[in-house]
Amino acid sequence: MVYIYNSLILISLLFAWYSYKAGSKKSLYLIILLFATFVDEGIAAYSYYHHKNLDWDYHIFNPIEYTLFCLYYNAACEQKVIKRFVIYSIPAFVLFAILISTFYYHFKSMPGLNINIEGLIQFILYTHLLFCINVHNKMFVHNHPDFWICIGVMIYFGGVFTLFGLYSKIANLNQRETLHLFIKISLPLNLVLYSCFIIGLACSLRYRKYLAL
Repeated sequence: MVYIYNSLILISLLFAWYSYKAGSKKSLYLIILLFATFVDEGIAAYSYYHHKNLDWDYHIFNPIEYTLFCLYYNAACEQKVIKRFVIYSIPAFVLFAILISTFYYHFKSMPGLNINIEGLIQFILYTHLLFCINVHNKMFVHNHPDFWICIGVMIYFGGVFTLFGLYSKIANLNQRETLHLFIKISLPLNLVLYSCFIIGLACSLRYRKYLAL
């Protein structure tokens, strides 16, 4: 399943690149996000198979992921007041994540609190974006790329919320078994997330003449 997961990331990256070349400027944020994800997962896989601490890289990836999801949201959203809040939230979250990672987690365990705060904010933002999608009269809403991006983000962050909240506590009991549990729960959610990315990006190519790219 790991091979399927990495393949979906690469396919998503390819579709994001094609979408960007076709004129969807906001797809640039997905290109950067997916490339960073692929690198992060490569580091995590190397650390796992060599029995090293694989949690430190999530402390670095988490602020990057938050920033890029926010930038994509701002590119897709048309409400200026909320967009201004989102822009201000980026440096605030990055500072918060650095402080929590440094003084609470010491870069030694999964930053569950950081990921949960990110997940809560992104869940709210992309739920809002889902209900603000402007659909051309010759399209169904499920043909709009942002519909699938929103669904993927909401399912992923909604699904891992409880897991990351408990991760640090149960990891103290058995680090290895906790890691196995983490993989079993997060991997299917990631498959859903990147499958939604692929569908959405494919829609951006097929229906681009009806979209304000």
